[in-house]
Amino acid sequence: MSNAYYDEAREALAQWNNGNGNIDLDFNSFKLRTELIPRYSFAVPNDEAIQAIKSLNLPIIEIGAGTGYWANLIAQSGVDIICFDTYCTKYHHGEWINCWYEVRNGGPEKIKENPNRALFLCWPDYEKAMASDCLENYTGDIVIYVGERGGGCTANDKFFAILDKDFELIKTIEIPQWWGIHDSLFIYKRINKKLVRQIWLGDY
Repeated sequence: MSNAYYDEAREALAQWNNGNGNIDLDFNSFKLRTELIPRYSFAVPNDEAIQAIKSLNLPIIEIGAGTGYWANLIAQSGVDIICFDTYCTKYHHGEWINCWYEVRNGGPEKIKENPNRALFLCWPDYEKAMASDCLENYTGDIVIYVGERGGGCTANDKFFAILDKDFELIKTIEIPQWWGIHDSLFIYKRINKKLVRQIWLGDY
C-alpha cells in the first residue's frame, strides 16, 4: 500500500532531526503539519490503522471525508467505502489541494440511505454538531473514529456522550501524531442493550 502522506512527512522529519527521536510515532513539526494537511488529511494513517479497518470485513460510509485520503488507502486494502462531505473543496482552515478518492456532496443525512455500512469519521469538526448528528442518524453497530478523546480538538461533547452511552470501545490503534495532537484510531461496537438487560435480570 502506497502511503504518500506518511512517507513524505517521515522523510522530511528524518532530515530535520538527523535521525533523532521516534519519528514513526511523533511527527514533531507544526510547520510541516500546516503544509501537508491541505494535501492529505488532518490525521496521518499507518498500516496498522488501515489493517484494523480492513479486519472488520464491513462496507463503510465516511462522512466528512475531506480529500478522501484515508478512503483511498482503505479502498486499496480491498474495503468497499463510499464518502461524503459538505465542504467540497474547502474546510474551516483553508482549502483542500488534492483529491484522492471520489467524495460526493452530502452529510449525516446520507447515513440513513446506507444503513448496512460501518460509520467512519476522521477528525470531525471541533464543537460542531456534525459528529453527533452522524451518530443520531446511524443505526448500525460499528463506529470507526479517528481523532482525540473527549475534551480534545475533535467532535463535540454530545458525540462522546452518545458513544459512552450506546457503544463500547473494542480497539485502539496508535497513529503518528503531529506536534501537540493526541489522536488515535478508535473502533466502537454498539452495546446490545437487550442482552445487557437479560443479563441484569438474570434471564440470560
